[in-house]
Amino acid sequence: MELHERIAFVRKAAGLTQEQLGEKLGVTRQAVSKWESNQATPDALTIARLCAELGVSADFVLLGKEPDGSAASAPPITVTCPCCGKNTALGTPKCHECSYDFYPTPPDDDQRFALLLLGCSDTYNAPAMMMRFTHWDREQCDKALRLAGTYSDASRQAVLLCRNLPRSAALHIAACLRATCGIRIVADDPIPGTDTPALSDDDLEALPEAIPCPEPLEEAQKSGIGFWGIVGAVVVGIIVASFL
Repeated sequence: MELHERIAFVRKAAGLTQEQLGEKLGVTRQAVSKWESNQATPDALTIARLCAELGVSADFVLLGKEPDGSAASAPPITVTCPCCGKNTALGTPKCHECSYDFYPTPPDDDQRFALLLLGCSDTYNAPAMMMRFTHWDREQCDKALRLAGTYSDASRQAVLLCRNLPRSAALHIAACLRATCGIRIVADDPIPGTDTPALSDDDLEALPEAIPCPEPLEEAQKSGIGFWGIVGAVVVGIIVASFL
């Protein structure tokens, strides 16, 4: 990880937007964006203030070194994954739960998006993937899938899955879900200067696509052997057991 990537990493670990970090340090959002995209480098005083404000080690920010044993009694610094909500130790390149890549942070990642479910081609495997990113239970996932229907169902409707996502998180979740579901990414920016959503859930469901949906991730396509794969495995197991 380079300096600009570590700055983005500790900001996200603190749950701050570029604008919020800028306010803490007395600089503009554009300045923070330039640091994180490696177009500029903060001076030593600013880095010292950043470390003090976020409670992180200067050795980590400047050199990428983990704190030594003298800091072992301090609680571990973690970053919350914007996709699945799981906490991961600072310095880990990807989320252990959903494989979201924590860095580098794209320069436009302060924009917000929502994901709409448009249909499902694999109702057996889809709920597990949906529960990972929506925190719904199985009953809620099944209800959403019934409403969304299949790709060929004329009565299907768009169902809001999750909202208020940074661009990189929206693209990652969409890529994971596209192995089993149809997804549309729509804009979900808040009212300017606030964290209040500008649109209702119903309004979002009627919006057109804001950014193209990515191709499915290979690991998402390969995850799970599917219903007939399980049946086959059981049959093989019974045959093997009969010879024991």
